[in-house]
Amino acid sequence: MNFMSNSLSESVIKKIQMAKLFYELASDCYRIIENIERVGAGIILLQDSVELFLIAICEHVNVENRENLKFPEYFKEIKKKVPGKIISFKDDMLKLNKQRVSVKHYGIRPYIDDCKTFRKNVYLFFKETSKSHLNIDFDSISLVNLLSEKKLKTIMKQAEVDLKKPNYIECQIGCRKALYLVFEQQFDIRSFEKHEEDIQSKNDLKKPLSKPKSKAPEYAKNKQYIEENVEQPTDFIVIDYNEIWRELLNNGIDLVSFSNVRMLTPEVYLFEEEEEWAISEYAGGIRYNQENAEYCFRKTVEILLTEQKNSERKKRISKSTFNSITVKNKEISILRKASLSANVEYKLKKNLEYKVFLFKEVRGLDSKDKYYQVLVLPPIDREKSQVQFTGYILKEDINKI
Repeated sequence: MNFMSNSLSESVIKKIQMAKLFYELASDCYRIIENIERVGAGIILLQDSVELFLIAICEHVNVENRENLKFPEYFKEIKKKVPGKIISFKDDMLKLNKQRVSVKHYGIRPYIDDCKTFRKNVYLFFKETSKSHLNIDFDSISLVNLLSEKKLKTIMKQAEVDLKKPNYIECQIGCRKALYLVFEQQFDIRSFEKHEEDIQSKNDLKKPLSKPKSKAPEYAKNKQYIEENVEQPTDFIVIDYNEIWRELLNNGIDLVSFSNVRMLTPEVYLFEEEEEWAISEYAGGIRYNQENAEYCFRKTVEILLTEQKNSERKKRISKSTFNSITVKNKEISILRKASLSANVEYKLKKNLEYKVFLFKEVRGLDSKDKYYQVLVLPPIDREKSQVQFTGYILKEDINKI
C-alpha cells in the first residue's frame, strides 16, 4: 500500500504527534514492570495517548461535537462515519480505559498481569487504525510531511531521524541548514566577487552583466568588502537584520523562536556548485542535548510551515481574480473600518509604489460614501519594505489614481 501523509491536516497531525509523546512517556514508566506505581502512571498516559489519537481520527472523518464525547463513544461515532471499517484492538482499549479509571479516580494499584500487554496493544492499535482509517503508516506521521519543498523535507526528515537515534549534533545542524536555505541564503554576497572579476575581464561587452541578487546591505556587495572581511565560508552571509526582521514579522513568524534556534545551532554555508556544507561554531559554544535538539526540531518545523503557508497565500492572491492596482506617489490612508472617523492603520508614503488588491466595495458605516476593502502589499522598493496591511480605502481616493 502506498501511504500518503499529505491527506492529513496539520491539526490532525499535531494531535497524533502529541499522542506519540504521551505514548513515549508511558513507555518510560513501563521500563521496570515491577514498579507498579510507575506502571500506574504509565497506564494513565497510555489512555491519554489513545484518547488524543481517537480525537484526531474523529476530526479526520468529520465527527461532529467530538469535544463532549466519553471514551467509549469515540468508537461508536467513528464507526458511524466509516461503517465498513473495523477498529482493531477496540476491546483492549476499553479495558485500558477501565484500568485508568481505577488508578486515577480510585487510587487502585493495578495487577502486573492485567497491564503487561497494554503498551504493546496500544502501539498495535495505533498501527492498525492508522492503516485502516488514515491510509498511512503510523510511524511516518509527522508535520515534516507537510513541507512541500523537496530539499527542505529531506533535511528535516533526516533531522527527525537524528533526533530519535539519538544524534543531537546532526539534528541541530540539520535545523540550521533548513533555516539557512529559506532565510539566510538570500543574504549571500559571494557572487559579487566573481561579478566584479567578470566585469573587468569583459569590458568589451556591449551589454552589461546582470548584477547578482542579494538582500545583504549595499556596503557588503563588492569585492573589496569580501577581501577585507570574509575569512571563512560563513562570512559570506551578511544579514541585514532590519530586512530579515521585517520579513519574519510580515510572515507571522515568532522572532524569539527564530533567534533561539539560531543560537542553539552552528552557522552554516552551502557551496551550491559542490553541494557541500561548511559548518562553523565557537568551540564549546553550543550544547547538543535532547532538550535543545527537541526544541530546535519542533520550532524549525513550525517556522518552515508558517513560511510555507504565507508563500502559498501570496501565490493565491497573485493568481486571484481580484482587481489590483498600482499606487505610486499618493498619500492614501488605510482605515481600520469603513468610516472617516476610524483609526488610520497605515498611510501610503508618497515616494513609494504599492500593489493594492480591491476585494469588496461597501457603504460607509456613518455616511453614504463608498469604500474598498483592500490588501496592501509591501512597497515594491524592497529596501524600504513594510508589513502588509488590510483595511478600507475611500473609493474617491482610488478613483483619483
